[in-house]
Amino acid sequence: MAAAPTTWSSGIFDCFNDFNSCLCGLCCGCCVAAQNKAAVDDRPTTLCDYLFCPPEYFTRQQIRAKYGMEEAVCGDCMLMICCGPCALCQDARELKARRAAGGSQMQAPQVVTQYR
Repeated sequence: MAAAPTTWSSGIFDCFNDFNSCLCGLCCGCCVAAQNKAAVDDRPTTLCDYLFCPPEYFTRQQIRAKYGMEEAVCGDCMLMICCGPCALCQDARELKARRAAGGSQMQAPQVVTQYR
């Protein structure tokens, strides 16, 4: 028997529950998208993440797959078009909550550069 799909830990319009994510998502969405992508991949944020801002739609799909959430391809697409910053912040809150529930502490993102 398959496990029931999990749900988001916060609502799409719960932005002010985490004011830092809200402010960053509105002022510098690309930075939050880069941090979300690195967090869902379980790796540090790199300079390339910041320079080539990853599409949040695909990161959101990864979050759904990783945590056993029900697929919502069309719903996520419309959400990203109509309420992109809110979805970006919801993703950041979700990753933060999942990491906290897993016992590891959320650390500040590290920028990794490689010189040769």
